[in-house]
Amino acid sequence: MKTRLKDPQVFYGLHFAPGVCHYTEKDLPGVGPFTILVNSEVAKEMDPTFAGRPVLVMHSPDEAIEMQNGDEDGWVSESFYNAPDGNHWAKFTVITEEGLAAIRKGWKL
Repeated sequence: MKTRLKDPQVFYGLHFAPGVCHYTEKDLPGVGPFTILVNSEVAKEMDPTFAGRPVLVMHSPDEAIEMQNGDEDGWVSESFYNAPDGNHWAKFTVITEEGLAAIRKGWKL
């Protein structure tokens, strides 16, 4: 069981950049693996879909499925494109000591 923070903390982090994404059959059962280019316009359309998503401290994508059982380390409150710097950012709240430790270690979104 993870250790909850007394006072959750809010952070901003670079979220993602346009580029190539590869999905495996595990990601989308029945669809099969495929690779797509997520350009800047598509990335901007994706931003609002991240609000409310869990923040998970993990070492592999397989752990994400296992960890979505109330063991989240925080929550994304907003994902947005910042025109002045040309980047996509996430505003997120960290609610566990493990999440805070990962940030202190320099882990990235």
